[in-house]
Amino acid sequence: MKNLKTIEEVRELVNANNYYFKGNEFDGYFELKAAAEEHFKTVTEDSDDQEAYFKTFGLNVGEAHIEKVKVEKYFVDEVNTTVTVEFYESFVDSGVSNEDHFHAFLIEY
Repeated sequence: MKNLKTIEEVRELVNANNYYFKGNEFDGYFELKAAAEEHFKTVTEDSDDQEAYFKTFGLNVGEAHIEKVKVEKYFVDEVNTTVTVEFYESFVDSGVSNEDHFHAFLIEY
């Protein structure tokens, strides 16, 4: 486990080492979920039949699959505890390329 001095150092490390997740930090899971769902609702709004598209994947319009894909842990002096970084990917169609997934992370301590 790597030791860091501040939470900001954790954030900087995550942003520097995780291209798809860069700058997409959320305060909690439900905030992340809402942002992911809004993202997919927005990017599909010009679809010929948005409802049918989502139904193809067993979802209602605006819903998305969300999966935790990775966890990293650091000891942070500033808070004198172990900080966990959880990485999430969200998608409607798992068959699309990774760059079309919604990526986000949470810093928990």
